[in-house]
Amino acid sequence: MTSSPQRAESLSKKEDLGDSTSSSEKVPTSTLKDLEYSRDVSDQRTDQGPGVGEARVAKVDGNGRAIHTIRGMKPRHLQLMAIGGTIGTGLFVGTGGALIDSGPLSLLLGFILYSGMVWCVSQCTGEITTMLPLEGGFTHHSGRFVDPAVGFAQSWNYVYGTMTFLCAELSAISGLFSYWAPEVSPAVWISIGLVVIFTMNCMGSRVYGECEFWFASFKVILILGLIMMTFIMMVGGNPQHEAFGFTYWRNPGPMAEFIETGPLGRFLGLWNTLIFAAFAIGGPEYISIAAGEAINPREVIPKAIRRVFWRLCFFYIVGALCVGILVAYNDPALIAATSEGKGAAASPFVVALKNRGIGGLDHLINALILTSAWSCGSSFTFCGVRGLHSMSLDGRAPKIFSRTIGGTPIFALLFMCSVGLLSFMVVDQGSAKVFSWFVNLSACSSLLNYILIIITWLRFNEGLKAQGIPRSSLPFRGLFMPYSAWISLVGMTLITLFNGFEIFIHGHWDLQGFFTAYFGLGLFLVLFVGWKLVKRTSFIKPSEMDFHSGKAEIDLDQAYWEANKVAPTTAWQKFVEWLL
Repeated sequence: MTSSPQRAESLSKKEDLGDSTSSSEKVPTSTLKDLEYSRDVSDQRTDQGPGVGEARVAKVDGNGRAIHTIRGMKPRHLQLMAIGGTIGTGLFVGTGGALIDSGPLSLLLGFILYSGMVWCVSQCTGEITTMLPLEGGFTHHSGRFVDPAVGFAQSWNYVYGTMTFLCAELSAISGLFSYWAPEVSPAVWISIGLVVIFTMNCMGSRVYGECEFWFASFKVILILGLIMMTFIMMVGGNPQHEAFGFTYWRNPGPMAEFIETGPLGRFLGLWNTLIFAAFAIGGPEYISIAAGEAINPREVIPKAIRRVFWRLCFFYIVGALCVGILVAYNDPALIAATSEGKGAAASPFVVALKNRGIGGLDHLINALILTSAWSCGSSFTFCGVRGLHSMSLDGRAPKIFSRTIGGTPIFALLFMCSVGLLSFMVVDQGSAKVFSWFVNLSACSSLLNYILIIITWLRFNEGLKAQGIPRSSLPFRGLFMPYSAWISLVGMTLITLFNGFEIFIHGHWDLQGFFTAYFGLGLFLVLFVGWKLVKRTSFIKPSEMDFHSGKAEIDLDQAYWEANKVAPTTAWQKFVEWLL
């Protein structure tokens, strides 16, 4: 007798690739049950619309041990995480250092340019992930459409990147707590941060998603509050009743000179903001990784991808504009606070409040930034754990990382948190210095991942053409493709190659700086060449690319939700569906 997955695979191959909206007559509910689906009817009352209450049963290996995650992440969870999941201390605190080095105009232009490139990456991610929202996300796709060796190297590069991001946020957490209790050892705060992050991630995707939903909500509220505060202060709503507007853009000026003087120094300042933006701005890869545990991914992912544009514009770009309005890049208080790295004291928003004689709000801002750092650290832990889990299932990491408890890859989570112990270096080196190390390490990893996502899409597109699959059949189609993909590929490649430009300028050579700027690139090359030599892999021909494996289950899942979709009836329900 043919097994359920085999029946689903046969069904998928008989149908057109783009027939992802099959009716309920084509796909009966009993078939879904055969595919190891179960419905939590009690959860149907808590949310409206498709995708609620459906969870994939955790599959087991030959010894009866659970090895697969569970689709327990609701639409509102993924939407809020897409909006604010990766917004952390880079925006709220780190922009102070970028402003000092580059000036307000360079900071704004750098964020605009890099946000545009990230948006292009999101279009690539959206097309592939919506069609195949599988465990491992984009790291699985690169091994499937480019080369297994690329998939192996990218997987480990991404996991390494999430580890450095986690360590960066933990070092920032120690600085944030030190703002209130500087006499307490940073090791105490890092320990507390790790315990909270571990607890959030070991409770399963549904509980984790709920925690991240509220953390992301706090971040959105914080950003909105800071933007409103900037506008009120610049038009005269401050104790001095001074409508200072864009005063700091005129004096000391819009662009700071970095390392060199004159036009070259101003250009280097602009380039420096692009490198910092690679640390501060992210998101598309997070959606791709989380898609493997999202309910009704075919409907939720396109909405999340479309919201990336507004998140980039409103939060990052407007946030960078506010920073340049509030504080001068040569402000002594900002320079002193940034060098010490004591939590909110290094935030340009807090420096602006103190400069204008507004007290009390700094503690509230510090508390909200703290929740933001925790949320961001937890998000990268979630992604890193899922990356390890997917690699283990594909035979690219130790099998123990495939083991799950309640849908959580517990051993992968323990490994991620153990690497987070590197953050204890702040005890000897100081949070500001260690934070800068991890910023450089994570920026290179992030840039490389985006480059590989774009290359994967280019190969994916070649496969569609070779196999006669029209792009019109895709569940989601990116805008301005393939031009947006090529533009972002060129931009990301240039930033990666010149990531450590500072150390090559005469008199600034630094072995430590070279290591932190290019370690990720070296690691990827070693892993790629090593796996290719050992496994003797080859680049996948477009005509031989696999567009079917795993797709049948997703098609059936979508058909179920299409057949059981509950249309909103009240004005409030319609608003919530539009918003989320």
